[in-house]
Parts: sequence; structure tokens; C-alpha cells
Amino acid sequence: MTTPSTWRKIQLGLLGDFKNGVNFGKEKMGEGIRLINVKDIFSDIPKINFDSLDKVALSDRKGIEKFHVNANDIFLVRSSVKRDGIGLATMAQKDDNETVHCGFVIRFRLTNSEVDSQFLTYLLRSPHYRKLIIGLSSGTAIINISQDSLSSLIVNLPSLSIQQKIASILSAYDSLIENNRRRIQLLEQSARLLYREWFVHLRFPGHEHVRIIDGVPEGWETRMIGELTVVVNRGITPEYDDEGEFTVINQKCIRNGELNIELARQQKKVFKDEKQVKFGDILINSTGTGTLGRIAQLWTDIPKCTIDSHVTIVRPREDLEKLWFGFSILPLENVFGSMGEGSTNQTELNPRKIREMTLLIPKRELRLEFEKFATDITDQISNLKSQEIKLTSARDILLPRLMNGEITV
Repeated sequence: MTTPSTWRKIQLGLLGDFKNGVNFGKEKMGEGIRLINVKDIFSDIPKINFDSLDKVALSDRKGIEKFHVNANDIFLVRSSVKRDGIGLATMAQKDDNETVHCGFVIRFRLTNSEVDSQFLTYLLRSPHYRKLIIGLSSGTAIINISQDSLSSLIVNLPSLSIQQKIASILSAYDSLIENNRRRIQLLEQSARLLYREWFVHLRFPGHEHVRIIDGVPEGWETRMIGELTVVVNRGITPEYDDEGEFTVINQKCIRNGELNIELARQQKKVFKDEKQVKFGDILINSTGTGTLGRIAQLWTDIPKCTIDSHVTIVRPREDLEKLWFGFSILPLENVFGSMGEGSTNQTELNPRKIREMTLLIPKRELRLEFEKFATDITDQISNLKSQEIKLTSARDILLPRLMNGEITV
């Protein structure tokens, strides 16, 4: 990569200090302080989302303060099952003494005041440096990169003022993307609140004139999920192939009621699809500890996309209001999470138990009214996600051109 002659070359190790994260057993996960793990770096916005971090019980660990987070710390993937994920970088934007990083992550803390941490994070994420970092890794089944290898990496740096200008341009795109995501969250929340108001608290339109019999509005009925669906089955055991054409959703892609399709697209593709997902499908994590029972619904069609065997598809009947059905299933996450069978290390949710779960079914005209509201919400969300894709694409086109000095600032 050719850069302007005014940019200086320097080893990354001369700019700061590296530190591997803390190691612990799986039994420590669940409660305690926040933990930066590999999955928390796989975001298209290079900053730590502290609100989404898992927790680990390490408060009694001696010397744990050495792993606390400082603002501008950069975290890099140290170990990964995917070579193209190794060394991926993200940044913390605040001090946090209630957060540490795990042993599969390396922390880099700048000691040179002539380097902007946000610029450096973007630089390390640019295509040229991603290729260099991946080239420094080793291993087959598990890919690793060492502190020494990262320390030897030569980076090209413009003046601090130019670094800050470049970081400002790129972060402006990320701010717009984040704003879109916040709007999406508010829209989702409005739909969930309306569902709860109408179908849980029973304050639906006209409720004042409806008799309640044994706690149920007259004309409503209870049905098993199996009676309302055409598919309740696990996904495939995929054969991954770099040349495959189908995206595979696994249990890591489902979190907080949302589907992270971008995370799925980062994986190798399955060569052949056998169970393609479609609009309205409910996806439920059905294997694992801590993630069992997590739920998401597809609010749009995703072409050439399937699920692996750790996820169950619950597909509503064609004559059923799909969004209403999805909002009825989403509150059952904790219930499904408690229904696992097997050892403490590996629990599984049997599709039969999902089929046997019952739902309260309102009258059709009320379901249709909610469906109309929810459709408007999901359409707005789809538009915002389309904008997000365009913003991400524009940023990713700018990134390498800014980092090689092709675009002057």
C-alpha cells in the first residue's frame, strides 16, 4: 500500500502495550462483572456495546483490576475458529471498572500521545491491514495471533490532526448507523408495548364491552403452538464451503429478540440449502447453556438463507397473522430457556415441547388490527435497515481510500 511521503511508518508495538485477557471456566458465566468476548468485537461499528456484554463471576479474583477497561483501549481477537476473524479490532469509548476482557481477546493500550485511538482502530480494520494481520496468524482448527506478531506490524500514520479528521469522517457514518439502530429499537419497543397492552393486560379496543370469563375475554380460545404451525423442526447440519451460496444462521446470531444476519453472513457458506427460511418464521435457540430459548422472528424474506441444527424453525400457518404470532412467541424466551433437557454442559430444547406450549388466541378481527399496526412498524424498520446497509457500504468504500491517503482531508 502506497501512502503519502509525509506519513510515517512505525511498529505497532512501539505505540502501546498489549495484554491478554483473563481465563476462567464456563461455570463462571452468568452473573458478575461485564465481559468483552470475541463475539463482542464482531460488530460492523468498531466500538464496544457495554449494554450487550455477558457477565462473569470474577469479583473475588486477585489482580482483576489489571483487566479493567480504560477509555480508548483497543481490543483485538486473539483466538478464532475463522482465520478471517483473527485480529479484528474494536475500541472502548469509556472507562469501566466493571468490565474485563477474556483470554481469547488481546487489549492494546496506547502510550503514544501522537496517535488517535479511533483512527488506529479504523486503520486496523481496513482491508490492507486486515490482510496483513491475518497473515501473521497461525493454527488450523483454532487460529491464533500473538502479542509479538501484532507488535511487529508496521503501520503508516499521518499527523495527529489528519488522523483525527479521518476518524471524524468515518465515525460520522457510524453515528448515523447507530441512530438508525436506536430508532429501530424504539419502533420494536412500541410494537411490543402495544401487544402487551392489548393481549396481556387485555386493554384492547372495545374491551369495556367484552365479558371476561375465568380471566379470558369471551370468544378467545387457547390453542397449542403445534396447531398453529406448519413447521416446528431443527435446522440442518451444514457442510460449510467458501464457494457455497447459502447463509447459515446459528444460535450466536439470535440475541435480545433480534437476528444478527450480518454475523451469519461473515461465516463460510453452506453449499446446499435444505430448509430455507422465509418471512414470518420464528427462530429459537435449541441447544446450549445460557443461550437456550432465545427467539427472533424474520420480518423480511432473506434470500438463500438457512439455519443449522442448533436452531428450531417455528413457521406459522399461511392463514395466521404472522406478526401477531411472532409477538405472541417472543415473550416465551425465558420459558423455553427453562425447558432444556440433558447435562448441565449441554442442554437441548425438544421441538415437541415447543409444539405443546399453549397460546391465548384473540378474535380474528383484533389480530388483524394488530397485524396492520405491526406491519407499519416492521416496514419502517425494513426501510431503516436498508438505509443502514447503504451507510455501511459508503463507509466501507471510503475506509481504504482514506487510509492510503488517496482522499485528502
